[in-house]
Amino acid sequence: GSWAPGAPPALPSALKVQMSSIGPATGGEQQLRISVRGGPQVMLALGPRSAITRWSFGHAANNDKVAKAASATGELPDGLPPPRDDCDCYWVLFNEGGVEPTRGRAEAFNFTVAVKPGDLRMDIWSTHLETVSPRIQAHQQRLPHWVSMAGWVSELQVHNIRV
Repeated sequence: GSWAPGAPPALPSALKVQMSSIGPATGGEQQLRISVRGGPQVMLALGPRSAITRWSFGHAANNDKVAKAASATGELPDGLPPPRDDCDCYWVLFNEGGVEPTRGRAEAFNFTVAVKPGDLRMDIWSTHLETVSPRIQAHQQRLPHWVSMAGWVSELQVHNIRV
């Protein structure tokens, strides 16, 4: 693979992140609501792990019972996913599909996270698999006919948050 930094081509949907604090800080932690819009595949790394005490996903993001109970009471569920070996972070992978995907025209997902005072970093990126930049097109034209190449545009944002 290769990385070709530069200005992106016109994207079908731009990655947008909105953050807001929820109420006053209590018990030494602040709750932040994070809302994400973007392409059909969005990845997010949030850390350091030591700054995060709870989040609205609970231990497993696909546990619908936990999410419904948390939204009914306004309390975040206990439990966080186990640590990753490759980063000091929590990881979210969002894939959109189905009959009528939003493709960035509406909010893709949102969640609430409780954090301790200090620094928090969020790296978030979106892949645009059907978008090809002029650089990728130029590279494809130089390849022999027997070479198959897959190229796409990725959009990256880094947010450093002081809580």
